Amino acid sequence: MKDFTDSLRLGDIGEEIVDRILKDKGFSIYGPVFSKESNLVDRISLTPKGKLIFFETKTYARRWAKADQGIDLNDYSKYSATVKNNPASRFIIFFVDAFEQKVLLLDFAKYLHLGKVEGRKVYFQLSLLRPIHNLTSAELSEIGWRPTPEYRTVNRYFG
Repeated sequence: MKDFTDSLRLGDIGEEIVDRILKDKGFSIYGPVFSKESNLVDRISLTPKGKLIFFETKTYARRWAKADQGIDLNDYSKYSATVKNNPASRFIIFFVDAFEQKVLLLDFAKYLHLGKVEGRKVYFQLSLLRPIHNLTSAELSEIGWRPTPEYRTVNRYFG
């Protein structure tokens, strides 16, 4: 089991990957963004056309038993409030998914109502996510994810 420090390091790696992708596409990246309580969002960005985007990056593999990706219920509530308080902006969640070997984009503001609560997580079907980047062998090596035995019988959703 990974400890908290390993999880933070892995999150930093995912954020660096997403930052590179967006910068290569002409986005300006700022962040993290803090509130009095906690880290509100990982980053804010301006598109090349000047539109404000809030985004989060999650660096973990999809569930093996279901074709979905999830976020913590507390994060879901925090992100939903950000969407409500900033209706003219976009809110994106990027999943750096080593099993799928891709960076996946979830337009959270558009699909937040389609999340399914299971315990302390909210899951989104992979059909709502869009692949935006194939992870390179160097990026996969940096992430260092190794599939558990359950993943050996699972087909990649995005091929």
